[in-house]
Amino acid sequence: MILRGARAPRNPGGLRLPNARQAPSAKLHLRFTSDTVSSLTCTMKGIMKLITVVGSAGFLGVMVSIGTGLVPFFYLAGPSAFEAWFATYFRYFLIGVLSTSVPAFVGSVALMRRSANGSHERRLWRNTLLGLVFVYAVTTAVHLPLNLALWSFGLSDEAIVTNLGWWSAAHVLRVAGAGFASYSAFRAVLLAKGR
Repeated sequence: MILRGARAPRNPGGLRLPNARQAPSAKLHLRFTSDTVSSLTCTMKGIMKLITVVGSAGFLGVMVSIGTGLVPFFYLAGPSAFEAWFATYFRYFLIGVLSTSVPAFVGSVALMRRSANGSHERRLWRNTLLGLVFVYAVTTAVHLPLNLALWSFGLSDEAIVTNLGWWSAAHVLRVAGAGFASYSAFRAVLLAKGR
């Protein structure tokens, strides 16, 4: 918050008046102006934009990392080695997924609500939200049941390979949804800056 101090009256006689740092008893008069309040609002909106853009771009990065790093490992390790690794370590990827997608989700909802009805900026924030919701929907419909099946240790090697095929194909949709969300958030910020 920006606070403005009231100016002391001019000193026509050339006398040196103490300032607030020199004299502890000197009073500092503060006043709020309308531009101070509006700059605070703009700052909060700017922070939400930053959180949303960084969160959605980070979420895209997590999805790309899973697709380019883990999917090849899933196929190269062999079904039994993959199943053991997946049951032990895959939950740690949830930290990256949640720490990026949740701020992007909250930010896109807040910014969509703060944008004017029918505006292009609002449509872009809505598209960001829709991209994230699409990823959550694919995860809930496809990846969650497959992950639970893989964690059960009750699948044959052939069933593991089949499930990995479905898991990988659906992951392409998650990368596309996260990419769409990130692109829309970036466009909304550029639109607001007038570029």
